Amino acid sequence: MYKLSVVAGVSLLLIGCGGGAGSIGGNGGSTQNTLSLTLKYENICGQVTPATDAAIIIHKNDMSNEKIIMANANGQVEYKSSASTVTFSTIMRDTNLVANTHPVYMRTFIDHPMINADEVVLYNQDESSCTCQTSDLKVNLPVNAFVETARLSGVRSTGNMQMEVGSVFFSNVEYCQNSAGQWPLVTAFVKTIQNEAFGAIVNDIASVSEVEANLPGVPLSISADDPNVQVYSWIEGNSYFRNYDHNYSNDVYGFEADEVDFYSIDAYDFTDIYDVEGVDLALILTSSAVYTDNLYQNFYLQKPELDYLALVEIIDGPGNYAVEDNYGYDYVVVSLDANYANEPLLSWNIIAPLSGNAINVDNIEISQFISDSVLENYVDGTLISIGARGYAGINGYQDYLTKMIGREPADSLNSLWSKRVYSSMTISMSGMNFADFSSAMSLKNVVNAKRVSRSQPKSTIQ
Repeated sequence: MYKLSVVAGVSLLLIGCGGGAGSIGGNGGSTQNTLSLTLKYENICGQVTPATDAAIIIHKNDMSNEKIIMANANGQVEYKSSASTVTFSTIMRDTNLVANTHPVYMRTFIDHPMINADEVVLYNQDESSCTCQTSDLKVNLPVNAFVETARLSGVRSTGNMQMEVGSVFFSNVEYCQNSAGQWPLVTAFVKTIQNEAFGAIVNDIASVSEVEANLPGVPLSISADDPNVQVYSWIEGNSYFRNYDHNYSNDVYGFEADEVDFYSIDAYDFTDIYDVEGVDLALILTSSAVYTDNLYQNFYLQKPELDYLALVEIIDGPGNYAVEDNYGYDYVVVSLDANYANEPLLSWNIIAPLSGNAINVDNIEISQFISDSVLENYVDGTLISIGARGYAGINGYQDYLTKMIGREPADSLNSLWSKRVYSSMTISMSGMNFADFSSAMSLKNVVNAKRVSRSQPKSTIQ
Protein backbone atom coordinates (compact mmCIF):
# COMPACT_ATOMS: atom_id res chain seq x y z
CA MET A 1 0.00 0.00 0.00
CA TYR A 2 1.35 3.39 -1.00
CA LYS A 3 1.74 5.67 2.03
CA LEU A 4 3.76 8.62 0.71
CA SER A 5 7.01 6.79 1.31
CA VAL A 6 8.55 9.13 -1.24
CA VAL A 7 8.52 11.81 1.40
CA ALA A 8 10.48 9.76 3.85
CA GLY A 9 12.88 8.50 1.22
CA VAL A 10 13.99 11.97 0.19
CA SER A 11 13.90 13.49 3.69
CA LEU A 12 11.25 16.03 2.78
CA LEU A 13 11.23 17.62 6.21
CA LEU A 14 7.60 16.97 6.90
CA ILE A 15 7.45 18.32 10.39
CA GLY A 16 5.33 17.21 13.28
CA CYS A 17 4.97 17.43 16.99
CA GLY A 18 4.01 14.26 18.82
CA GLY A 19 4.14 14.57 22.57
CA GLY A 20 1.86 13.10 25.17
CA ALA A 21 -1.72 11.97 25.08
CA GLY A 22 -2.90 15.54 24.67
CA SER A 23 -1.72 15.58 21.07
CA ILE A 24 -4.06 12.90 19.75
CA GLY A 25 -7.78 12.63 19.38
CA GLY A 26 -9.77 10.17 21.42
CA ASN A 27 -13.26 9.71 22.74
CA GLY A 28 -12.51 8.65 26.29
CA GLY A 29 -12.60 10.69 29.49
CA SER A 30 -15.39 12.53 31.25
CA THR A 31 -14.73 16.01 29.82
CA GLN A 32 -15.45 16.29 26.12
CA ASN A 33 -13.84 19.03 24.06
CA THR A 34 -15.04 19.76 20.54
CA LEU A 35 -13.18 20.53 17.35
CA SER A 36 -15.48 21.94 14.69
CA LEU A 37 -14.77 23.54 11.35
CA THR A 38 -16.45 24.34 8.05
CA LEU A 39 -14.96 23.35 4.70
CA LYS A 40 -15.79 25.40 1.60
CA TYR A 41 -14.92 25.79 -2.07
CA GLU A 42 -14.63 29.21 -3.71
CA ASN A 43 -14.39 29.65 -7.49
CA ILE A 44 -12.72 32.41 -9.51
CA CYS A 45 -15.69 34.77 -9.23
CA GLY A 46 -16.08 34.41 -5.47
CA GLN A 47 -19.00 31.99 -5.42
CA VAL A 48 -18.80 29.83 -2.30
CA THR A 49 -20.25 26.33 -1.92
CA PRO A 50 -20.02 23.87 0.99
CA ALA A 51 -17.42 21.13 0.49
CA THR A 52 -19.80 18.22 0.91
CA ASP A 53 -17.24 15.74 -0.44
CA ALA A 54 -14.54 16.86 2.01
CA ALA A 55 -13.34 15.08 5.13
CA ILE A 56 -10.96 15.32 8.05
CA ILE A 57 -8.57 12.61 9.18
CA ILE A 58 -7.90 12.36 12.91
CA HIS A 59 -4.32 11.16 13.41
CA LYS A 60 -2.78 9.15 16.20
CA ASN A 61 0.61 10.05 17.69
CA ASP A 62 2.38 7.99 15.02
CA MET A 63 0.37 9.79 12.25
CA SER A 64 -1.67 6.72 11.39
CA ASN A 65 -5.40 7.26 10.99
CA GLU A 66 -7.57 7.08 14.09
CA LYS A 67 -10.76 7.90 12.20
CA ILE A 68 -12.09 9.67 9.12
CA ILE A 69 -15.02 12.07 9.43
CA MET A 70 -16.89 13.12 6.30
CA ALA A 71 -18.37 16.61 5.99
CA ASN A 72 -22.14 17.01 6.20
CA ALA A 73 -24.40 18.77 3.69
CA ASN A 74 -23.18 22.15 4.98
CA GLY A 75 -19.49 21.24 4.72
CA GLN A 76 -19.22 21.00 8.51
CA VAL A 77 -17.28 18.46 10.55
CA GLU A 78 -17.14 17.91 14.30
CA TYR A 79 -14.92 15.79 16.52
CA LYS A 80 -15.17 15.29 20.29
CA SER A 81 -12.35 14.21 22.60
CA SER A 82 -11.15 14.61 26.17
CA ALA A 83 -7.79 15.78 24.77
CA SER A 84 -6.99 19.48 24.65
CA THR A 85 -5.32 19.29 21.23
CA VAL A 86 -5.60 17.10 18.15
CA THR A 87 -3.52 16.43 15.04
CA PHE A 88 -5.76 16.29 11.98
CA SER A 89 -5.78 16.73 8.21
CA THR A 90 -8.43 18.26 5.99
CA ILE A 91 -9.03 16.53 2.65
CA MET A 92 -10.57 18.47 -0.24
CA ARG A 93 -10.72 17.99 -4.02
CA ASP A 94 -10.23 20.30 -6.96
CA THR A 95 -12.82 20.48 -9.75
CA ASN A 96 -10.37 19.98 -12.62
CA LEU A 97 -9.04 16.62 -13.74
CA VAL A 98 -5.35 15.66 -13.73
CA ALA A 99 -4.60 12.18 -15.10
CA ASN A 100 -8.37 11.60 -15.03
CA THR A 101 -8.33 12.23 -11.27
CA HIS A 102 -9.65 15.07 -9.17
CA PRO A 103 -6.53 16.34 -7.35
CA VAL A 104 -6.47 16.08 -3.56
CA TYR A 105 -5.58 19.06 -1.39
CA MET A 106 -4.52 17.98 2.08
CA ARG A 107 -3.76 20.33 4.96
CA THR A 108 -2.37 18.96 8.23
CA PHE A 109 -2.44 20.77 11.56
CA ILE A 110 -0.18 19.45 14.29
CA ASP A 111 -1.51 19.74 17.85
CA HIS A 112 -4.41 22.02 16.98
CA PRO A 113 -6.46 23.16 20.01
CA MET A 114 -9.86 21.51 20.40
CA ILE A 115 -11.95 24.57 19.59
CA ASN A 116 -14.42 25.93 17.05
CA ALA A 117 -11.78 26.40 14.37
CA ASP A 118 -11.64 28.72 11.41
CA GLU A 119 -13.14 28.00 8.01
CA VAL A 120 -10.99 26.09 5.54
CA VAL A 121 -11.48 27.38 1.99
CA LEU A 122 -10.07 25.80 -1.17
CA TYR A 123 -9.85 28.31 -4.01
CA ASN A 124 -10.27 26.65 -7.39
CA GLN A 125 -10.27 27.74 -11.02
CA ASP A 126 -13.84 26.64 -11.72
CA GLU A 127 -15.60 29.13 -13.99
CA SER A 128 -18.56 27.04 -15.10
CA SER A 129 -21.07 29.15 -13.18
CA CYS A 130 -19.35 32.52 -13.65
CA THR A 131 -20.53 35.37 -15.86
CA CYS A 132 -17.49 36.87 -17.59
CA GLN A 133 -16.93 39.22 -20.51
CA THR A 134 -14.25 41.27 -22.25
CA SER A 135 -13.99 44.93 -23.20
CA ASP A 136 -11.39 47.61 -23.95
CA LEU A 137 -10.16 50.34 -21.65
CA LYS A 138 -8.12 53.48 -22.37
CA VAL A 139 -6.34 55.13 -19.43
CA ASN A 140 -5.33 58.79 -19.91
CA LEU A 141 -2.58 60.49 -17.90
CA PRO A 142 -2.62 64.09 -16.65
CA VAL A 143 0.86 64.56 -18.17
CA ASN A 144 2.11 64.23 -21.73
CA ALA A 145 4.82 61.66 -20.98
CA PHE A 146 5.96 58.30 -22.28
CA VAL A 147 4.50 55.36 -20.38
CA GLU A 148 7.12 52.98 -18.95
CA THR A 149 4.85 50.37 -17.39
CA ALA A 150 1.16 49.84 -16.69
CA ARG A 151 -1.09 47.18 -15.20
CA LEU A 152 -4.67 46.54 -14.15
CA SER A 153 -5.83 44.98 -10.88
CA GLY A 154 -9.18 43.30 -10.27
CA VAL A 155 -9.47 41.68 -13.69
CA ARG A 156 -9.01 38.09 -14.72
CA SER A 157 -6.83 38.99 -17.71
CA THR A 158 -5.41 42.32 -18.87
CA GLY A 159 -5.49 41.21 -22.50
CA ASN A 160 -3.22 43.23 -24.79
CA MET A 161 -1.58 46.51 -23.84
CA GLN A 162 -0.43 49.39 -26.04
CA MET A 163 1.55 52.15 -24.28
CA GLU A 164 1.50 55.57 -25.87
CA VAL A 165 2.52 59.13 -24.98
CA GLY A 166 0.12 60.28 -22.27
CA SER A 167 -2.06 57.16 -22.32
CA VAL A 168 -2.21 53.38 -22.35
CA PHE A 169 -4.77 51.23 -24.16
CA PHE A 170 -5.86 47.80 -22.86
CA SER A 171 -7.77 45.59 -25.30
CA ASN A 172 -9.70 42.38 -24.61
CA VAL A 173 -9.67 42.87 -20.84
CA GLU A 174 -11.47 39.92 -19.20
CA TYR A 175 -13.37 40.19 -15.92
CA CYS A 176 -16.15 38.33 -14.09
CA GLN A 177 -19.13 39.19 -11.94
CA ASN A 178 -18.78 38.43 -8.24
CA SER A 179 -21.14 36.26 -6.22
CA ALA A 180 -23.56 39.20 -5.88
CA GLY A 181 -23.74 39.63 -9.66
CA GLN A 182 -21.65 42.82 -9.64
CA TRP A 183 -18.78 43.59 -11.98
CA PRO A 184 -15.46 43.95 -10.15
CA LEU A 185 -13.79 47.13 -9.00
CA VAL A 186 -10.74 47.64 -11.20
CA THR A 187 -7.69 49.85 -10.74
CA ALA A 188 -5.09 51.04 -13.24
CA PHE A 189 -1.47 51.74 -12.33
CA VAL A 190 0.63 53.71 -14.82
CA LYS A 191 4.24 54.80 -14.47
CA THR A 192 6.06 57.19 -16.81
CA ILE A 193 9.71 57.25 -17.82
CA GLN A 194 10.01 60.40 -15.66
CA ASN A 195 9.42 58.12 -12.63
CA GLU A 196 5.96 59.54 -11.94
CA ALA A 197 3.05 57.26 -11.10
CA PHE A 198 -0.67 57.74 -11.59
CA GLY A 199 -3.72 55.65 -10.79
CA ALA A 200 -7.39 55.33 -11.62
CA ILE A 201 -10.25 53.52 -9.89
CA VAL A 202 -12.87 52.06 -12.23
CA ASN A 203 -16.12 51.27 -10.43
CA ASP A 204 -18.03 49.81 -13.39
CA ILE A 205 -15.61 48.32 -15.88
CA ALA A 206 -18.46 46.93 -18.01
CA SER A 207 -19.82 50.37 -18.93
CA VAL A 208 -16.59 52.42 -19.08
CA SER A 209 -14.24 52.55 -22.05
CA GLU A 210 -12.02 55.49 -21.05
CA VAL A 211 -10.84 56.81 -17.66
CA GLU A 212 -8.56 59.54 -16.35
CA ALA A 213 -5.66 58.49 -14.10
CA ASN A 214 -5.85 61.50 -11.79
CA LEU A 215 -4.64 59.82 -8.60
CA PRO A 216 -0.98 60.76 -8.03
CA GLY A 217 1.21 58.02 -6.59
CA VAL A 218 2.81 58.80 -3.22
CA PRO A 219 6.49 57.71 -3.28
CA LEU A 220 7.43 55.77 -0.16
CA SER A 221 10.52 56.05 2.03
CA ILE A 222 11.76 52.48 2.53
CA SER A 223 14.95 51.09 4.01
CA ALA A 224 15.21 47.33 3.57
CA ASP A 225 17.86 44.62 3.79
CA ASP A 226 16.29 42.75 0.86
CA PRO A 227 16.77 44.38 -2.56
CA ASN A 228 13.21 44.09 -3.90
CA VAL A 229 10.10 45.92 -2.72
CA GLN A 230 6.44 45.72 -3.71
CA VAL A 231 3.46 47.78 -2.54
CA TYR A 232 -0.29 47.15 -2.59
CA SER A 233 -3.20 49.45 -1.81
CA TRP A 234 -6.02 47.40 -0.28
CA ILE A 235 -9.72 47.99 -1.02
CA GLU A 236 -12.49 45.88 0.55
CA GLY A 237 -10.12 43.03 1.35
CA ASN A 238 -8.46 42.86 -2.07
CA SER A 239 -5.08 44.14 -3.23
CA TYR A 240 -4.81 46.81 -5.93
CA PHE A 241 -2.30 49.19 -7.52
CA ARG A 242 0.52 46.61 -7.32
CA ASN A 243 3.88 48.12 -8.11
CA TYR A 244 7.42 47.00 -7.35
CA ASP A 245 11.09 47.87 -7.70
CA HIS A 246 14.32 45.90 -7.91
CA ASN A 247 17.62 47.02 -6.37
CA TYR A 248 16.30 50.43 -5.25
CA SER A 249 16.44 51.74 -8.81
CA ASN A 250 13.03 53.46 -8.74
CA ASP A 251 10.36 54.61 -6.33
CA VAL A 252 7.37 52.55 -5.26
CA TYR A 253 4.00 54.12 -4.58
CA GLY A 254 0.85 54.03 -2.51
CA PHE A 255 -2.38 55.65 -3.67
CA GLU A 256 -4.64 57.78 -1.51
CA ALA A 257 -8.38 57.53 -2.16
CA ASP A 258 -11.53 57.23 -0.11
CA GLU A 259 -11.87 53.63 -1.26
CA VAL A 260 -8.41 52.57 0.02
CA ASP A 261 -8.41 50.96 3.49
CA PHE A 262 -4.71 50.28 4.07
CA TYR A 263 -1.39 49.47 2.42
CA SER A 264 1.13 46.63 2.48
CA ILE A 265 4.86 47.08 1.89
CA ASP A 266 6.89 43.93 1.32
CA ALA A 267 10.68 43.63 0.94
CA TYR A 268 11.83 40.31 -0.51
CA ASP A 269 14.61 38.45 -2.24
CA PHE A 270 15.07 35.21 -4.16
CA THR A 271 18.38 33.40 -3.76
CA ASP A 272 19.03 30.75 -6.39
CA ILE A 273 20.85 27.55 -5.45
CA TYR A 274 23.01 25.99 -8.16
CA ASP A 275 24.74 22.74 -9.04
CA VAL A 276 22.57 20.28 -7.11
CA GLU A 277 22.35 16.93 -8.88
CA GLY A 278 18.83 15.83 -9.72
CA VAL A 279 17.28 19.21 -8.90
CA ASP A 280 15.71 21.40 -11.59
CA LEU A 281 15.16 24.44 -9.42
CA ALA A 282 16.20 25.37 -5.90
CA LEU A 283 15.77 28.75 -4.27
CA ILE A 284 15.40 30.53 -0.96
CA LEU A 285 12.80 33.25 -0.45
CA THR A 286 13.02 35.84 2.32
CA SER A 287 10.24 38.34 2.92
CA SER A 288 9.41 41.00 5.49
CA ALA A 289 6.18 43.00 5.33
CA VAL A 290 4.39 45.79 7.16
CA TYR A 291 0.73 46.84 6.94
CA THR A 292 -0.19 50.48 7.52
CA ASP A 293 -2.70 53.23 6.80
CA ASN A 294 -0.01 55.95 6.93
CA LEU A 295 2.18 56.39 3.86
CA TYR A 296 4.10 59.34 5.30
CA GLN A 297 6.69 57.59 7.44
CA ASN A 298 10.01 55.80 7.07
CA PHE A 299 9.65 52.03 6.69
CA TYR A 300 12.45 49.72 7.78
CA LEU A 301 12.16 46.06 6.78
CA GLN A 302 14.72 43.64 8.21
CA LYS A 303 15.77 40.56 6.26
CA PRO A 304 14.77 37.38 8.16
CA GLU A 305 17.11 34.39 8.24
CA LEU A 306 16.47 30.69 8.83
CA ASP A 307 19.04 28.00 9.62
CA TYR A 308 18.00 25.37 7.09
CA LEU A 309 21.02 23.18 7.74
CA ALA A 310 20.13 22.86 11.42
CA LEU A 311 16.56 22.17 10.44
CA VAL A 312 17.56 19.41 8.03
CA GLU A 313 19.99 17.89 10.55
CA ILE A 314 17.28 17.62 13.15
CA ILE A 315 14.54 16.33 10.89
CA ASP A 316 16.51 14.06 8.57
CA GLY A 317 15.65 10.90 10.44
CA PRO A 318 13.88 10.07 13.71
CA GLY A 319 14.05 12.45 16.64
CA ASN A 320 13.22 16.04 17.42
CA TYR A 321 13.49 19.26 15.44
CA ALA A 322 13.79 22.88 16.55
CA VAL A 323 13.77 26.11 14.59
CA GLU A 324 15.87 28.82 16.21
CA ASP A 325 13.68 31.89 16.51
CA ASN A 326 15.70 35.08 16.18
CA TYR A 327 13.31 36.90 13.86
CA GLY A 328 9.86 36.42 15.40
CA TYR A 329 8.78 33.18 13.73
CA ASP A 330 5.63 31.57 15.10
CA TYR A 331 5.21 28.36 13.12
CA VAL A 332 6.67 26.13 10.45
CA VAL A 333 5.07 25.58 7.03
CA VAL A 334 5.94 22.57 4.91
CA SER A 335 4.40 21.74 1.54
CA LEU A 336 4.68 18.94 -0.98
CA ASP A 337 3.14 18.92 -4.44
CA ALA A 338 3.23 15.57 -6.28
CA ASN A 339 2.70 16.61 -9.89
CA TYR A 340 1.76 15.17 -13.25
CA ALA A 341 2.55 17.37 -16.29
CA ASN A 342 3.22 20.29 -13.91
CA GLU A 343 -0.22 20.00 -12.30
CA PRO A 344 -0.63 18.74 -8.72
CA LEU A 345 -2.23 15.36 -8.18
CA LEU A 346 -1.63 15.74 -4.47
CA SER A 347 -0.93 19.04 -2.74
CA TRP A 348 -0.03 18.64 0.94
CA ASN A 349 0.49 21.52 3.33
CA ILE A 350 1.55 21.11 6.97
CA ILE A 351 1.30 23.71 9.75
CA ALA A 352 3.44 22.84 12.79
CA PRO A 353 5.07 24.42 15.86
CA LEU A 354 8.68 25.58 15.86
CA SER A 355 9.84 22.49 17.72
CA GLY A 356 8.65 18.94 18.32
CA ASN A 357 8.92 15.39 17.04
CA ALA A 358 9.31 14.48 13.38
CA ILE A 359 6.30 13.09 11.61
CA ASN A 360 6.22 9.38 10.90
CA VAL A 361 5.41 9.91 7.22
CA ASP A 362 5.24 6.20 6.42
CA ASN A 363 2.03 6.00 8.45
CA ILE A 364 0.13 8.61 6.43
CA GLU A 365 -2.76 6.79 4.72
CA ILE A 366 -4.90 8.60 2.13
CA SER A 367 -5.69 5.87 -0.43
CA GLN A 368 -9.41 6.35 0.28
CA PHE A 369 -9.15 9.74 -1.40
CA ILE A 370 -6.54 9.19 -4.12
CA SER A 371 -5.55 5.74 -5.26
CA ASP A 372 -2.11 4.27 -4.76
CA SER A 373 -1.88 3.38 -8.46
CA VAL A 374 -2.48 7.00 -9.56
CA LEU A 375 0.35 8.29 -7.38
CA GLU A 376 2.70 5.48 -8.31
CA ASN A 377 2.08 5.60 -12.06
CA TYR A 378 1.51 9.26 -12.89
CA VAL A 379 3.61 11.46 -10.62
CA ASP A 380 6.54 12.76 -12.67
CA GLY A 381 7.72 15.68 -10.58
CA THR A 382 7.72 17.10 -7.07
CA LEU A 383 7.76 20.59 -5.62
CA ILE A 384 8.89 20.77 -1.99
CA SER A 385 8.97 23.82 0.26
CA ILE A 386 9.88 24.26 3.90
CA GLY A 387 9.80 27.54 5.79
CA ALA A 388 8.72 29.53 8.81
CA ARG A 389 6.36 32.46 9.25
CA GLY A 390 5.72 34.86 12.10
CA TYR A 391 3.87 38.00 13.15
CA ALA A 392 5.12 40.67 15.55
CA GLY A 393 2.06 40.53 17.79
CA ILE A 394 1.64 36.75 17.90
CA ASN A 395 3.29 34.66 20.61
CA GLY A 396 3.98 31.27 19.08
CA TYR A 397 2.10 28.48 17.36
CA GLN A 398 -0.86 27.97 19.66
CA ASP A 399 -1.43 31.72 19.90
CA TYR A 400 -1.45 31.90 16.11
CA LEU A 401 -4.00 29.08 15.72
CA THR A 402 -6.31 30.65 18.30
CA LYS A 403 -6.15 34.26 17.12
CA MET A 404 -6.29 33.38 13.42
CA ILE A 405 -9.94 32.35 13.82
CA GLY A 406 -12.21 34.90 12.21
CA ARG A 407 -9.35 37.08 11.02
CA GLU A 408 -10.35 39.52 8.25
CA PRO A 409 -8.10 41.45 5.83
CA ALA A 410 -8.81 44.69 7.69
CA ASP A 411 -7.29 43.11 10.81
CA SER A 412 -3.89 43.52 9.15
CA LEU A 413 -3.73 46.97 10.75
CA ASN A 414 -4.07 45.39 14.19
CA SER A 415 -0.74 45.25 16.03
CA LEU A 416 -1.11 41.45 16.14
CA TRP A 417 -0.74 41.17 12.36
CA SER A 418 0.78 44.45 11.15
CA LYS A 419 4.32 43.06 10.78
CA ARG A 420 5.15 39.72 9.16
CA VAL A 421 8.31 37.74 8.36
CA TYR A 422 8.63 34.66 6.16
CA SER A 423 11.51 32.49 4.95
CA SER A 424 11.36 29.36 2.82
CA MET A 425 13.48 26.97 0.78
CA THR A 426 11.90 25.41 -2.31
CA ILE A 427 13.16 22.66 -4.60
CA SER A 428 11.67 21.22 -7.78
CA MET A 429 12.50 17.84 -9.29
CA SER A 430 11.11 16.43 -12.53
CA GLY A 431 11.42 13.30 -14.64
CA MET A 432 11.33 11.05 -11.58
CA ASN A 433 9.01 8.40 -10.33
CA PHE A 434 8.68 7.45 -6.69
CA ALA A 435 11.16 4.62 -6.88
CA ASP A 436 13.93 7.04 -7.89
CA PHE A 437 13.54 9.41 -5.00
CA SER A 438 15.25 7.51 -2.23
CA SER A 439 18.64 7.80 -3.90
CA ALA A 440 18.12 10.96 -5.94
CA MET A 441 19.36 13.59 -3.55
CA SER A 442 19.73 14.87 -0.03
CA LEU A 443 18.34 18.21 1.03
CA LYS A 444 21.60 18.75 2.86
CA ASN A 445 23.22 19.06 -0.54
CA VAL A 446 20.75 21.81 -1.39
CA VAL A 447 21.49 23.68 1.82
CA ASN A 448 25.23 23.51 1.21
CA ALA A 449 25.12 24.30 -2.51
CA LYS A 450 26.25 27.50 -4.20
CA ARG A 451 23.89 30.42 -3.76
CA VAL A 452 23.43 33.79 -5.41
CA SER A 453 20.75 36.42 -4.98
CA ARG A 454 18.79 37.21 -8.12
CA SER A 455 19.78 40.84 -7.51
CA GLN A 456 23.42 39.84 -8.13
CA PRO A 457 25.15 38.66 -11.31
CA LYS A 458 25.94 34.93 -11.39
CA SER A 459 29.64 35.78 -11.52
CA THR A 460 29.45 36.59 -7.80
CA ILE A 461 28.85 32.94 -6.87
CA GLN A 462 31.35 31.82 -4.25
